[in-house]
Amino acid sequence: MHVLNLHKKIISLFLLIMASGFLFAQTLYWENPQVITDTDSRFPVSLTNGQDSYILWEEVDSKNKAIYLSIRKYNSFTDFFENRRFAGPFNYSGDEVPDIYTAAILDDGRFAVAVASDYGQISVFSSSDQAFTFDETKLPST
Repeated sequence: MHVLNLHKKIISLFLLIMASGFLFAQTLYWENPQVITDTDSRFPVSLTNGQDSYILWEEVDSKNKAIYLSIRKYNSFTDFFENRRFAGPFNYSGDEVPDIYTAAILDDGRFAVAVASDYGQISVFSSSDQAFTFDETKLPST
């Protein structure tokens, strides 16, 4: 009987702690959200290495079924550089806009974006000047 009562007490204590956490929990939200694009933009990605911070997104031209990649490099919350449509257009088919890229900051500070640029083709856009300019390398398809 003592073990059963102990389990009941532990469960009751756990439920009391959980309930008090809900009663005193803070509601977190963005106080001043800002729109960063004026176009149909999708699939945002944010990256940082502790020194450099980036946001990337796809800009979609649905009329022409084309996707462009854009990037914003932050020096602070209010100081940033934007490189709109640094890559593209990349054509797509169908009604759904695909997510066609991934990005990484390399150990040496270079920035790289891999893109499904065409059917069976992958292009890598790399920048060694913090996203001001990009060099494209097309990987051989198999």
